[in-house]
Amino acid sequence: DELEVFKNISHPNIVSMFDNCEVFNHYFIVLECAFGSLTNCMFYASGDKWKLLNHISKGLKSLHENGIAHADMKNGNILYFHEQSKWKICDFGFVYFKKYTPYRKYCAGTVLGTNKNSFDLENVTGEHFSRRAALNLFERAIACDIWGLGMIFLGVCIKYVPFYDF
Repeated sequence: DELEVFKNISHPNIVSMFDNCEVFNHYFIVLECAFGSLTNCMFYASGDKWKLLNHISKGLKSLHENGIAHADMKNGNILYFHEQSKWKICDFGFVYFKKYTPYRKYCAGTVLGTNKNSFDLENVTGEHFSRRAALNLFERAIACDIWGLGMIFLGVCIKYVPFYDF
């Protein structure tokens, strides 16, 4: 799924892929080199909170407009590029695509069909589920992205990660 994102998206606030390869059935992706993540670069974020919010919002908007939900927005997935003075979104391991994928079994690490009530899904049978259910999950993943963006920004404003102790 990560390669699919890099093939379909090019945006100044999304980490760029330089190359990818397979070695002994292990896949590697070569990305641009960052100064650090928001987790260890909070100092740079607190100086210009609006710049951070602007950069990450633009990157997230681009993902959503291209039918991609990140589904794992957190401080560790926001990278700072000191030379460019830019914040960029990374780590697309939990992405969810709007396009219908009939055999998709995971959304943000949860196996579909294991707890039908928590997702309020209909027509979940084994690995197959309806297009309506898939779109419902995509919309929920978008909502999670927006919530995650809010928590990131709150953390920058109060200078610690909210709900870290839970």
